[in-house]
Amino acid sequence: GTETETATDTGTGTGTETETATETETGTGTETETATETETETGTGTETETGTGTGTETETTKATGVVAPGSVYAVATASAVDGYYFSHDSRPFDKGHVENTISVVIADEDGFLGDPQPIDVSHITFKEVNSGADNPEGAFKGPNAEKTYTLEDFRYEVEVYYDGKLLTYQDDMDKAVSFYAYIGVKGDANFDMSVDSTDASSVLGYFSKRSVAKTDEERANVRLAPSSCAIVNQAPEFDDFAAFLVDVDLDVYSEGNQDTPKSEREINASDASYILSYYAKRSSGVYADYTNNEIWNEVIKGRDEQMKAILG
Repeated sequence: GTETETATDTGTGTGTETETATETETGTGTETETATETETETGTGTETETGTGTGTETETTKATGVVAPGSVYAVATASAVDGYYFSHDSRPFDKGHVENTISVVIADEDGFLGDPQPIDVSHITFKEVNSGADNPEGAFKGPNAEKTYTLEDFRYEVEVYYDGKLLTYQDDMDKAVSFYAYIGVKGDANFDMSVDSTDASSVLGYFSKRSVAKTDEERANVRLAPSSCAIVNQAPEFDDFAAFLVDVDLDVYSEGNQDTPKSEREINASDASYILSYYAKRSSGVYADYTNNEIWNEVIKGRDEQMKAILG
């Protein structure tokens, strides 16, 4: 008989291995057995790391997980500014809170942020974190049945968006840009969500004490809210907010009103008189069907036209 055995093993650089075995046996008959086994393994690995340094004080930040390559992104380079609002203000929050703090950056093909560029303020929008409202009237909670209030009934955190994306800080992209909008009832000096003779008395007392103060420091330290006001006792800075609310001859149409400090306001007997007039009308059955805004329009002549010009 004749027996022949052949074995071939081939290995390639691509990771392919082929093995063939053939056995032939010849006697009075012929028997042939062939077995072929092929195993292919392919692996590819590429690792690329690129770094660029300009040698200046400007640091390029990796945008991984934050922006897509080639996308436009906005970051804040400074803190947003807080501000005061009346609860009847239906306009969107003022873009002045962040207008001077935002820059636009563009990510390159590797997802790195480039140099800051000027912004288009029309792309800025706002959301109050609890209500989602973009305006004071929509965010304001208003009076409650218990008539007990905390700081959070008047202080609202508002987040800032650019092109629909939540704005973050350039040096901390996990931190959202936000500011506090302080929202209250026009004429309310003691933060009880109503306007009455107590508020007028607070204004008269404040005006009287400032009138007899001998120095600017003494005048600046005169408190407006009554000593029984828990809100101002807990957070003295709310006294400046109270001054905004009782400076009633000014309103949403008054330029710069939302960030004018107490020490620079003209709060006097006229404001107290307006508050008393409002309270008398609000308490009268004749004005039962009037809104608060409509009564203020009756009290302060010319307000209606200015409000319509601003609010539409």
